[in-house]
Amino acid sequence: MRPRHGSRLHARGRTANRHAGFELTISGGRLPATPLAWAESLAKGIKGSRVLTSDGDGHIAYLRNACAKASIDRCLVSGTLPAPGTICR
Repeated sequence: MRPRHGSRLHARGRTANRHAGFELTISGGRLPATPLAWAESLAKGIKGSRVLTSDGDGHIAYLRNACAKASIDRCLVSGTLPAPGTICR
C-alpha cells in the first residue's frame, strides 16, 4: 500500500514515519533453509537494523516464543529494537 499523494505520510515519493530507518530481522537458530548467517548478512547491509535470534525450529517464533513475541511487539509499538546479540530461548 502506498500513501496517497499529499497525505501526511507522503514525503517526496517515499513513506515517512517516526519508525522509518530500522529493520528487525527474526531468525530461527536452527533453520537450514534460512540460516542465521543470512539474517546477519542482511542486517549488515541495512543501516539501523538488528537481528533477533529465536532459539528454536520453524518460521513462527512470534507464536512459539514469549521472548521473541515481546521483542517484536516492543519494536512494532514503540520502535525499540532489542539489544544487539539478543537470543530468545
